[in-house]
Amino acid sequence: SNMQAPSLFYKLHCNGVKLAKKDGLFGKSDPFVVITTSDKVPFAFSEVIKDNLNPFWKPIEIDVERAGGMQGRLIVSVSDYDSDGKHDLIGSFNTTVHELVTAVRKEHQLIDARGKKSGKFVVTKADQEQKPRPLAFDVTFAVEGLPRMDGITGKSDPFLQVYAHPRNNPKGPVHLIAMTKYVKNACSCSWEPIQIAEELCGGYDAPISVRVFDYDGDGTHDFIGEAKTTLREIVSAGPWLTLFDSKRKGTMGYKNSGVVTVGRFHATAPTVNAVPTSFSVSVKGHKLTKKDLGGKSDPYLVVKSGSRVIHKTDVIKQDIEPVWPSFTLDVAQCGGMDADITWEVYDWDKHTKDDLIGKTGFTLRRLSLFEKNPVIRLVDDKIKNSLGYKNSGFLVFTAATPNFGPPQAQQGYPGQAQGGYPPQQAGGYPPQQGGYPPQQGGYPPQQGGYPPQQGGYAPPQQGGYAPPQQGGYAPPQQGGYAPPQGGYAPPQQGGYAPPQQGGYAPPQQGGYPPQQGGYPPQQGGYPPQQG
Repeated sequence: SNMQAPSLFYKLHCNGVKLAKKDGLFGKSDPFVVITTSDKVPFAFSEVIKDNLNPFWKPIEIDVERAGGMQGRLIVSVSDYDSDGKHDLIGSFNTTVHELVTAVRKEHQLIDARGKKSGKFVVTKADQEQKPRPLAFDVTFAVEGLPRMDGITGKSDPFLQVYAHPRNNPKGPVHLIAMTKYVKNACSCSWEPIQIAEELCGGYDAPISVRVFDYDGDGTHDFIGEAKTTLREIVSAGPWLTLFDSKRKGTMGYKNSGVVTVGRFHATAPTVNAVPTSFSVSVKGHKLTKKDLGGKSDPYLVVKSGSRVIHKTDVIKQDIEPVWPSFTLDVAQCGGMDADITWEVYDWDKHTKDDLIGKTGFTLRRLSLFEKNPVIRLVDDKIKNSLGYKNSGFLVFTAATPNFGPPQAQQGYPGQAQGGYPPQQAGGYPPQQGGYPPQQGGYPPQQGGYPPQQGGYAPPQQGGYAPPQQGGYAPPQQGGYAPPQGGYAPPQQGGYAPPQQGGYAPPQQGGYPPQQGGYPPQQGGYPPQQG
């Protein structure tokens, strides 16, 4: 069904009393709250309040089932936000959900890392709420304090991507699940809302990362920084996701690479996790490197899954801006939405082996998001390390239409089973695939009535965390959830014009943000992936 039984939540109205100072003699602290379950998973978060030893936070939401029920044991920690991500613990205490929500006005003693008393934590009110957990959110991210990537005077042209681990393999390599367009020339900006689906994150509390890159027209998008977070933190009261570049950490004067905030979010029915049968793809080459002496190139495109050829286009003679015939990619043949596929452009030669012009690798998920940035650079590995090399041209996508419904009979197409490659025929041309149109048969790309496939949801898992969790979520629900939770900021900031013209300041929540809970800094140097 599209709806699941509502779950029990509490909204805690809470405050700190006489918190210990952490910022030197004259500084106060910048306190924020993180509540973790007994298996060490952070699952409830406050915003950061600057310079305040007696803070009143916005209501903090507790998901009772995730906490292990009313008797579930919790650790409540209050920490001092630090822009370099080394947040100092002010103090913490152990409790249960039941005690936290019933012992109203009780002053819980905070104890610091050395066992000293460091202030009090008080819940003044706990509002009970029954509601289903949304399966997806439209999230408006903003950023401030980006480094100037394009020279001293230049600003960045930032775009944001969200990466998750495979649901069935929380330690597996991350893959792209959502992205924004880039904003020109900004050190702070707000992006257009993007959909983040719980299923694609691997659950509300599974580790995901937000990465920001500086867009470059030559396709060499520079990595700016990343923040580890969870879907639950993103939709908490006012997250500050501090971006770090592991290569710059520890260098002179380096604090962070900017801070991502959430301007607003609202629950939505998931569309991004529906898995189509196939995609109808229209793509052209742009500024391809000339391979033929004195001439242009005769380019064709090969799409591969591993070493298996999924599709090969016709050769377009004497053209470095080729528009290849549209074609259909079968999702199952590509290994699903999140498997890497290889896109190789060759220059056809009548007499000699065809030359690779350049190649790239990305997933069908990235293809489905092509409108965010339809231009992907091609790289020739043989020369990519030579001085000044940027690209060997580009693929430019003009359509990637999802087709739902049963797969088409594909008349022995695409040209597989040719083993060798390309199948040079008599006249030397590869076989012109009888020009079938991009096979949509009669179906419109039905985003409509299809239940976004939830196959049988493994219980939401947590990346590197301890015991998988109690109670594995009830089946995810779609459909009629109440609008975004009562207490959250109204759909905010009249001020934002249409998503993104350059540089308005993000929803300012005071200074810059917490990396709440700070997940273990994983995977050293990630590849700046999938521009």
